[in-house]
Amino acid sequence: MTRIEAKPINQPFETPAAHGNVQVGEKDSGKTIDVQVGKTFSVQLTVPGGTGFSWGVTSTNKSFGYPKTSTVAAPMPGGPVTTTFTWATKNPFIHAGETHTVKLGLAFAGKDPMKEITFNVRLTA
Repeated sequence: MTRIEAKPINQPFETPAAHGNVQVGEKDSGKTIDVQVGKTFSVQLTVPGGTGFSWGVTSTNKSFGYPKTSTVAAPMPGGPVTTTFTWATKNPFIHAGETHTVKLGLAFAGKDPMKEITFNVRLTA
């Protein structure tokens, strides 16, 4: 018999690092996130479309590297634009036990960020 766990719809499903890939959002800023080496770490952020604002990486270290980025816009003008930043944790330069700090900033095109969020990614075995 399979057991199914239900969660209220206003609470996001969180995948434990030991079992799968990890996805976080703006509400998780300032937290240390455990990610199993070999899994992915994704940050998903949204802005209103047509404003000229966008999210981007403002700081990371060379060994953790830069993410693959994908952006999806709503089908209607002014609808939300969601950007997902995804880091792979399987590379020869990172190891279990390390913690890497990632900063992302919300900025108007070509300007300094008006808002930053930070995550500490702690790699686990």
